[in-house]
Amino acid sequence: MDALARKLGLKTDPVIFFTSAGIMILFLIVLLIAPEPIGAAFGAGREWIVTNLGWFFIFGVTS
Repeated sequence: MDALARKLGLKTDPVIFFTSAGIMILFLIVLLIAPEPIGAAFGAGREWIVTNLGWFFIFGVTS
């Protein structure tokens, strides 16, 4: 990984960079494969936030 990081000119820790890049790619693949269940899960999470942290949600959206 170090050789690839040097070749790409990265100035970050290659382990952290490639691990986070892999997690993001995996997340995107899951979103593309199963958008409806993920959408339902995000909707449920948003509903929980609105119900339990409504003031914080409104503050975050309007700021």
